Amino acid sequence: TIGNNHDGRKVSEYTSAPSMDLLLSATKQVLPDHASSIQEPTNTAPAAPPSSPPKKKAPPMSQDQVAYLRNWIIEHASNPYPTPEEKDVMIEFLGIERKRLDSWLVRN
Repeated sequence: TIGNNHDGRKVSEYTSAPSMDLLLSATKQVLPDHASSIQEPTNTAPAAPPSSPPKKKAPPMSQDQVAYLRNWIIEHASNPYPTPEEKDVMIEFLGIERKRLDSWLVRN
């Protein structure tokens, strides 16, 4: 519905959206007790979070490492999920981290 604004003007008399300054000044007039708690808008961008150094990407696995893992999967096709002990042996033999082995097993 079209009604009167607090200054007596009809809402339909506004030709565009009111500016932020107009809204803030109107708010300060209507709520003088709370005017001190209203913060003026700032044009500063939020501070960027501190950046951490870029992660070093591990070199790709060698053909021998990949061949070993593929052969293990083929030999264990009925149950291609190594036990923690089997993973320990693989990690030691291949010289890779557990996280990398787990990632490879998930992707392949």
